[in-house]
Amino acid sequence: MHIGILKSLARCAVVVATCILSTAFASAQELDFRGTSWGMTTAQVLDSENDAPIDSTTETLTYLVEVADLDAYALYYFIDDTLVTAGYLFAEGYSNDNMFIKDFEKVKNILLRKYGEPSEDLLHWSGGDLYKNYEERYGFAIKAGYLTMRAIWQIERTTIALVLYGDDYEILHVVMYESIAHTDLKERKEESAF
Repeated sequence: MHIGILKSLARCAVVVATCILSTAFASAQELDFRGTSWGMTTAQVLDSENDAPIDSTTETLTYLVEVADLDAYALYYFIDDTLVTAGYLFAEGYSNDNMFIKDFEKVKNILLRKYGEPSEDLLHWSGGDLYKNYEERYGFAIKAGYLTMRAIWQIERTTIALVLYGDDYEILHVVMYESIAHTDLKERKEESAF
C-alpha cells in the first residue's frame, strides 16, 4: 500500500513538472497564433487549446471559435508534426453578400491596430470589371469570382494574409498566419507531391 501511494505521488510530480515546464516553455517563447508558436508539435497545440478539436488529421487540427464576435474555424496545419501555418476561416453566412465585406473590414481594422499598415492592400479584379463602378455590387462580384480583397502583413516571424474571395459562388473569408522560418519545410512538402 505504501509503495502504491509513493508511485501515485511520483506520477503526480511528473505531471505537475511537465505542466510547469510546458507553461514556462510557452511563456518564454514568442506566441504566433492563439497561444501557440511556430514549430510546436500537435500535442503542444492540443494542450494550448481549452476545448477538444472538432476535427483532426495527422496534418490538421480544427476548432470552432469566436473571433471579433464572428463565428470561425481555427485551423492549424502541421508538416512532420511541426506547426507551420494557422488561421481562421470565418463561418458567418449572410443573404446580403456585402455583409462579408463589412466583416472583412472589421477584421482588417483589428489587424491594422495590432500590426500597422499592411505591406500589400488591394482589390484584385479578374475576368472583367463589370461591377467595378458599382460598389453596392462588390459582394456579388466577390461571390462570382470577379473580385478578391486582400491585405498582407510581414512581421518578424510571420506572414499574415487576410483574404475575401469567391469560389463556386461561395464567399470565403480567411486570415492565415504562416511561419517564415518554416518556408523550406513547406516547399519540400509541396515538391514531394510531384
